[in-house]
Amino acid sequence: MSARSSFLPLNKAEEDIAREIDQLVAEQVAICLKDHIPQELQDEVAEQQRILEEVRRDLHNSESRRSNAALRKEHEDDNLQVIYKADGTVPAAYPPNLQALFDMDAPTSRALMLEYGMSDTSESRERNLNRLLQFFNVKWVVSLQMSASNFYLVHYTGTRW
Repeated sequence: MSARSSFLPLNKAEEDIAREIDQLVAEQVAICLKDHIPQELQDEVAEQQRILEEVRRDLHNSESRRSNAALRKEHEDDNLQVIYKADGTVPAAYPPNLQALFDMDAPTSRALMLEYGMSDTSESRERNLNRLLQFFNVKWVVSLQMSASNFYLVHYTGTRW
């Protein structure tokens, strides 16, 4: 329990003092642990904590992909659930919803793929978006269709992979 949690609301000076005390106590505990707990055991605890964080991240990503699978085009503003990178961070260019994902240009989609460690990037915006849709588990396909005036139109279909 920290010193701050046992008191009523504090003014700025008291908060600074409580924070300093918490830091000093943490440093002293770390020094005592080094004297009383073997380094191998400390290393094992640190490794187990790293593994636990990895499992938590993987569980979160799995739940996000499950949720993303339920997204529908008619609800473009629904949030795209976050998929964390291997280091536990979220890319700055992560699209907040389907519409933002569909509006993504080729360089941004390629950069996002590279941040996730996906090596099969392309110059094609549509191909990159399809790979990202698969990665996020969104059940949509982006395709180009020829129009009467020979322009390509992007078409989104809610088909399963």
